[in-house]
Amino acid sequence: MPWFPQRLLLPALTPLPQSSSSRKTSSWAKTAASSLLLSTRTWPAVLAAWNQLNTEIRNGMDRRRYELATIAAAQALRSTYCAVAHSWLLTHKLGLVAPDELATILGDGADPVDRAVMAFAGKVARDAAAVTAADVQELRDVGLSDDDVLDVALAVAARCFFATALDAVGAQADPELADALGPQLSALLTVGRPVA
Repeated sequence: MPWFPQRLLLPALTPLPQSSSSRKTSSWAKTAASSLLLSTRTWPAVLAAWNQLNTEIRNGMDRRRYELATIAAAQALRSTYCAVAHSWLLTHKLGLVAPDELATILGDGADPVDRAVMAFAGKVARDAAAVTAADVQELRDVGLSDDDVLDVALAVAARCFFATALDAVGAQADPELADALGPQLSALLTVGRPVA
């Protein structure tokens, strides 16, 4: 349960579920809106600015790579909310990866590019100051350009902001999304706060 008095974060979305534990079928935006609750006047403006920034970052890179970097960053940050939400996006809404394939990617079965991107994203999320030229070279060695590397770093930086805000107010991943991913994948993605 969020730590702040409940005030709808995304006021433009209607109708919304009555509670964050609603099991009704919902869109991605409705799921986010039902879970994100804050009590500040500035949050809608901050959310709009973050969405604009995040959209610019995401539109500049391969969408599958963006989602894998985001999931790796969310796991490093121990953000179950973001890890579950972006895994659901990748597997169900976008259909870019099957759930079983994502479970393999999150294990040891990722291809060298996925493995390098996710390792770099995790390191940036955990300790950006520890990133070295050798880390960047590993990405170049698997075919990423300098622009590609910067895109991954920017995607992780944006995720750090949002995941931190969500965890700071006690937001929990929607059980509907976790259920859709299945028990094995949901267990891999529950890295911090439990699913609601």
